Amino acid sequence: IALLGEEIVIVDAGPDLEFQLEREAIRHVDRIFITHWHYDHVWGLGSLGEPASCAKWPKIEVYLPEQVTYHFDQELAYMKEKVNLHPIHPGDKFELPDATWEVVKTTHTDHSVGFIVEGKKRFAYLVDSVMPPPETLERLKGLDFLILEATVDELSLREGEKWFNFSLQ
Repeated sequence: IALLGEEIVIVDAGPDLEFQLEREAIRHVDRIFITHWHYDHVWGLGSLGEPASCAKWPKIEVYLPEQVTYHFDQELAYMKEKVNLHPIHPGDKFELPDATWEVVKTTHTDHSVGFIVEGKKRFAYLVDSVMPPPETLERLKGLDFLILEATVDELSLREGEKWFNFSLQ
């Protein structure tokens, strides 16, 4: 997902990130929020080094769960001069030019997080999680929309009926 406003903010950086940026004519990235350290969510970070150098981008602000910052140092060390790393935790909030970002816990891994974004609309981005933990569910009240993964099982949907006000009918 990319939020285009005063800044260009991306959530997660899949392996095809460079192609997606080219396809959408996005010529720079200001910030990237990472939900967790799995290949399909982070490996596009490595492809940003050359465009950032050629176009002389300012450093990209990268927010990722503190428990996985060592992965960045081990696997993407060559990108260190192109980014500013910001370790994040559930409960953190960031006031950015276009919206406020709140970090919330998800259940995919012990370090995975999602984001509640409040700007012109209030939405949550919770991917790779079947059902958020109770403390996150409480924060989801009053959303304009919710982005969830597509592989939710029936048990999770039944639990979700209580929280998200939808029906399987």
